[in-house]
Amino acid sequence: MEPVISLPIHGDVLRTPDARFANLPDFPYQPHYTEVGILRIAHIDEGPRDGPLVLLMHGEPAWSFLYRKMIPVFVAAGMRVIVPDLVGFGRSDKLEDAADYSYFNHVQWMKAWVQAHDFQHITFFGQDWGSLVGLRVVAEMPDRFDRVVLANGGLSAIATKALGGALAPTSAAVGDVVLFMHNARETLGICNGQTILGPGALGLVAVPMDHAIAAWRVL
Repeated sequence: MEPVISLPIHGDVLRTPDARFANLPDFPYQPHYTEVGILRIAHIDEGPRDGPLVLLMHGEPAWSFLYRKMIPVFVAAGMRVIVPDLVGFGRSDKLEDAADYSYFNHVQWMKAWVQAHDFQHITFFGQDWGSLVGLRVVAEMPDRFDRVVLANGGLSAIATKALGGALAPTSAAVGDVVLFMHNARETLGICNGQTILGPGALGLVAVPMDHAIAAWRVL
């Protein structure tokens, strides 16, 4: 059984008034809200409830509005599209103390949010910081994800260090980040400074997963 996620301790919470989101162009989608600890996390949920589930995670300084052109395309293809606002962005709650916005905290919040909805068989699409946060969620909750797509994303040595990376394969150099698939034949990426997913591939890459994607920092 998956353990209950330990939520970060943080300071005061702020909330953007709903009126600030009125009459947005090309964004008729109704928000849904989930309580994660004392934080309210917003998300868009469109398409058939029994359709293949696609999770779109935005980067910084965007929010779910970023995906307003992609949502109807996925829905027209019969998919269920879930688009959260990360904590501090869009309709989700904000924290008064900037120090609360750590990489570790963002990962914990989104793990708890995924667990609260019990999402399964997810296709994850991550962009910018959405990939940095989302890939850690994939790595720590692998049984919930079927595949991963990255756009302008990856994992950095700095980000992995923030979560306390473990020893990577000895073929990598110090500071490399390795993404790989358990029980797969090939390493998905070894890099210095940027992540390469697949043999020689950069940018938008679809990665079918037999099991889990994991990430290590070479010590």
